[in-house]
Amino acid sequence: MKHIWLFAAVVPLAATLLCARSGDAPSSALRYTKDNQLLRPENYREWIFLSAGFDMNYSPMASDHHMFTNVFVPPAQYHAFLATGKWPD
Repeated sequence: MKHIWLFAAVVPLAATLLCARSGDAPSSALRYTKDNQLLRPENYREWIFLSAGFDMNYSPMASDHHMFTNVFVPPAQYHAFLATGKWPD
């Protein structure tokens, strides 16, 4: 049982330190082309999947079409959350 607790404590900390050293945070900043088109972030395929939703709508009126959404976060932000319990800005 001691090994499980040690593993659970060490892995998030090690992951956070590795991401901090790799300089992962700057690649998550939004970037645009000259004509104001949003560019895909570098390494976006390595982002962490958080959740998916179907027909989630925060408007009082129903939508006229179906929507499916996925939520992903950059690895550095995810590991910071694991280490601190709070999402970075």
